[in-house]
Amino acid sequence: MAGFLRILLVEDSAPDAHLIAHALRREGFELDCRRVETRADFLSALDESWDVILADYSLPTFSALDALRIVNEKSRDIPVIVVTGTVGEEEAVECIKRGAYDYLLKDRLARLGAAIEHAMEQHKEKLAARLRADLADMLVHDLRTPLTSLLVGLESIDLLGDLNEHQKETFSISVSAGNGLLRMINDLLDISRMEYASLPLEIKPLEARTLIDQAIRQVAAIAQEKRLALEVEIADDLPVFAGDEDKISRVLVNLLSNAVKFTPTPGEIKVGVHFTPAFLLGENEKPGLIFSVCDSGLGLPADAVERVFDKFWQVSHGKKKMSSGLGLTFCKMVIESHGGCIWVDSEELRGSTFAFFLPQSR
Repeated sequence: MAGFLRILLVEDSAPDAHLIAHALRREGFELDCRRVETRADFLSALDESWDVILADYSLPTFSALDALRIVNEKSRDIPVIVVTGTVGEEEAVECIKRGAYDYLLKDRLARLGAAIEHAMEQHKEKLAARLRADLADMLVHDLRTPLTSLLVGLESIDLLGDLNEHQKETFSISVSAGNGLLRMINDLLDISRMEYASLPLEIKPLEARTLIDQAIRQVAAIAQEKRLALEVEIADDLPVFAGDEDKISRVLVNLLSNAVKFTPTPGEIKVGVHFTPAFLLGENEKPGLIFSVCDSGLGLPADAVERVFDKFWQVSHGKKKMSSGLGLTFCKMVIESHGGCIWVDSEELRGSTFAFFLPQSR
């Protein structure tokens, strides 16, 4: 797919710059190439439009990492490829973590054309995904704002008092349905953002006991009303771990809410967390925490276990719809975004255990 390219080349060696340009022209590219080697020249060149930035890893007064940082700070949508003579896995990993699309050694310039085409294609997909996420954000905002106003209005009606029993029941059903719809809209928004890698995680040190206590408080009243036994088992001396407090809390609340909803009276729910020094995640063993929510509820049919985290999927128990909807999909995406995994063990009419693993460090 050779064609015309505007290349900003961060390179202090004129002979190396010539070799790079020559390699690309041999592959059929027509080039408009500018070479810079200082921060000031790079900043000035960024005011123009470029198809790709090729940056050496280390220059006397500038580097690929500096270029990547500036591109991110200025929110310039230009793919960056590191082209260098420096050999080192740690350097390559660091560049990719900072946003580089590829890391190519100068003795492998025959691959440069393919690497550029691949980076530009990835970049187009990234921009398209961001646009879809922005459109989803706008749509959900347009739904959420009037719904929130409607719920506030319903609460003001309740404050007026003087409702008969039928009106109170109707009011309670309306508020419950409205809050459920609002939660679904919020989950849909977060899922759309996470699918397109635009939902930021606010990572900070967390304590498992605090997270569980917060989640328990949100479901305790409903569990008590249904006369469900609610037990908590938290191991001693749990390590502090890193994560997004709001999102992990929502995972726990989702799992607990489902357990309360689908556990008939009499029944019990157990919430637990313990540390494991070696959890097998893929091919590697990692230390971390395992959270679990176990109930004596309706359980899942065997063919439903593999699909329970799918979006908009439902399984029926008589008139009850036991659905992952969006809540369990959100849980899966949050846990995986933290480098962990989530699973379910369940047997129809004998309860379910939802559990997830979070590594001690990301």
